[in-house]
Amino acid sequence: WGLCQAGMALAIISAARAVVTTGRLAEELTADEASVLVFSGHPAQALEVLERVTDRDRRTRVARAIAAAPALAVAGRTAEAVRTARAGYAEHVALGDELGLAHPAMHLVNQVFGLAEAGRLAEAEKLAHEGAEIVAAQRVPIAQIFFSASLGRVATLQGRVATARRYYAEAAGLAEA
Repeated sequence: WGLCQAGMALAIISAARAVVTTGRLAEELTADEASVLVFSGHPAQALEVLERVTDRDRRTRVARAIAAAPALAVAGRTAEAVRTARAGYAEHVALGDELGLAHPAMHLVNQVFGLAEAGRLAEAEKLAHEGAEIVAAQRVPIAQIFFSASLGRVATLQGRVATARRYYAEAAGLAEA
């Protein structure tokens, strides 16, 4: 999935399902499938897949929220997207440092996205700046890229093209580093 090969990622998840058929890990595979779908342009399918996740434990709820918030935002369910991202962040912070999960700031990125999709641009910009400061202090490069790109998108939606260009260039520079 990190190589932008959604089909291959989905095939790997399918193969894992042949081995992991029940319990928390199976649900996490379902949440992972939804993540691949939403971030490869299939948010409606992702929401359908997420209906199979029961949210029995915190880690599964965290993984589910990573996929659900952007899928909901793209589907026009922005208030639900923002609530999901906020809850996901709180759950993730309470969960602590876990291997195999995105950084907790991903939920903030998703909240920024939901706010922007809702037209709440000032709130989105403020949260994106706050998130960018957090991940810069923690030196989380991928999250820094996401926040720079998010700030660029918000600036674009606000009609501030020069500012947007600066943020997009920052995101590109971080990605090349």
